[in-house]
Amino acid sequence: MKKIVFIHTVPDIISRLNRELKLRLPGTRIENIMDDQLSTILQYDREKVLDRLNTLVRLAEDGCESGDVEFILTCTALSDIADEAHRPLQVLDQYLHKALAELDSFLLVATSEGALSPTTKGIQKYSSGKDIRKREIYVNGAREAIKNGDKSLHDRLITTAIIGALEKESYDGIALCQPSMSHLKDELSKDTQIAVLTGIDTFLENFRIR
Repeated sequence: MKKIVFIHTVPDIISRLNRELKLRLPGTRIENIMDDQLSTILQYDREKVLDRLNTLVRLAEDGCESGDVEFILTCTALSDIADEAHRPLQVLDQYLHKALAELDSFLLVATSEGALSPTTKGIQKYSSGKDIRKREIYVNGAREAIKNGDKSLHDRLITTAIIGALEKESYDGIALCQPSMSHLKDELSKDTQIAVLTGIDTFLENFRIR
């Protein structure tokens, strides 16, 4: 049986991935691994993160043929090191990067500064040197709000930052860099009347088992 293993640093999209992939990929085993320390450790010890990832991968692939299991990182900040792991890891946001590379302009929104650089690098990989107008927005305080259980404040800070940016300049789309913001997609689309892209939505629209 084919197995897909998602490695998460936050639990936000686990239930949705499980629900939708069971419908789209019947007969495929879906597993989720949570390690909420990976993105924190990455800030000061890249090698330790790789060691932890490699350990998680080896444990999950135990008893499986190498071609029967796929690993997918859902944390944007970890996408930079996906190719350095014990075996190649896919990045959930790769489909978001491809979609953004096709736009002429967009807002790039993150609640963690560490998510902006990997996303920009991912877009450059697919843009073939295309000149894209973008503005990066780091929403200060939103990450702390969600950690403290204040989802309302988290959402309000993000929405206010986006609306404020759009009042100054127009863009073709809005990219929500992290899974923790994906639930805002429909509301923001309605409020702004422009395309709102998230990693999980572009993943579910485009992912195919290898």
